[in-house]
Amino acid sequence: MKHDATEPMRILNPTMRQPEEGGKLAPRLDTLDGKTVGILGNGFPGADEMMTRVEEILWERFDLKGTVVKQKAYFGEPAPSETVDELVESCDAVFTAIGA
Repeated sequence: MKHDATEPMRILNPTMRQPEEGGKLAPRLDTLDGKTVGILGNGFPGADEMMTRVEEILWERFDLKGTVVKQKAYFGEPAPSETVDELVESCDAVFTAIGA
């Protein structure tokens, strides 16, 4: 399809829109001792092994109350709201992978 120079050109922006509301960061914890920690895999190949190792290290270094482990189905999509809600309700902190 050839562009007609007499018509305005339409330019598409493929980037995601920024959220309209900014979130607040949770206060930092002094320690993970006695805390429940969420582990959220991002769906990248190999991320589950990496996050398993992160969980092992956390158990070695802290006296955790417990862990909640979840996996995203696909790295290109956000975690389902049910998964996020469960992590927020049951965990004091959450670790997630950004890449693998």
